[in-house]
Amino acid sequence: MGDTAIGWKPWPGAFSSSSGWGLKQFKALTAEERRQAEDCREPYLRICPKVERGPNKGEPKPVAIGVYLREKKFLDVMASAPRLVERSSQAATTVETARQAPFGPIWAARRMLALLDGPVEVELGDDIHRSMQGRYAIAKRMGERKALAFLQERNLSVGADGTLIFPDDFEAQERARRIPTEGYPLVHKLDADARGRQSIAVPTELQALKPLMEPVPVHSDMWARWEAWHAENGFAFVPDPGSMSVVYFPAGGPDDLDDFARAARSIINDGEADADATV
Repeated sequence: MGDTAIGWKPWPGAFSSSSGWGLKQFKALTAEERRQAEDCREPYLRICPKVERGPNKGEPKPVAIGVYLREKKFLDVMASAPRLVERSSQAATTVETARQAPFGPIWAARRMLALLDGPVEVELGDDIHRSMQGRYAIAKRMGERKALAFLQERNLSVGADGTLIFPDDFEAQERARRIPTEGYPLVHKLDADARGRQSIAVPTELQALKPLMEPVPVHSDMWARWEAWHAENGFAFVPDPGSMSVVYFPAGGPDDLDDFARAARSIINDGEADADATV
């Protein structure tokens, strides 16, 4: 699923595919095959085809994580790119990390970059229509109000025979509806850590992001500007900071976000280049 402490992003589509089926494929592997699957994870994502257009252009376009395990794609990677596998394994075991507090500059920088990078691909599954029919049946058992809310939320209607009637653009609507909850897995993880007051582990080179951030007093005018920016872009605002008096945001406010993103990505890319040069 990824390891943000060492810079591994979530597997594309992993949060919207069947976790149970994927886990079944993992259990079918031997202990050695599981280790090989992990060692080859990043090399596989690096060499697989890339998304050609859209908001995820340039990102890897792999098979589902369960298929990667079932078809033992990692064996293909070991055969075709053994040196890449070796370098990736060395990098994963030598990266230095440091703990960072929630609502602090590094936590906030990573959260903002995850929002600016845009949502990961949201997969609806092979038979979304049948799935909706089953979920509607569950809602009906919970009462008429629940069933009506289910239909209204998804812009569905019911035919005379009791089956759902889907609008022509249902899949696009459903994908857009799910983006706030499924499209930003790193943001949701960071927010969950913040609610639990859990620190996060990040590569030490990301300390260089600190000068790009500034403390913003809770409920100040700048706080209100950031809250409005999140609402205007359809993003969830930062969790309740409780007794904390300040939360960090990119310096200069929403109007200077382009400068922040450019500088932050330059720092991250330089760190990745240095890591590649040492293995």
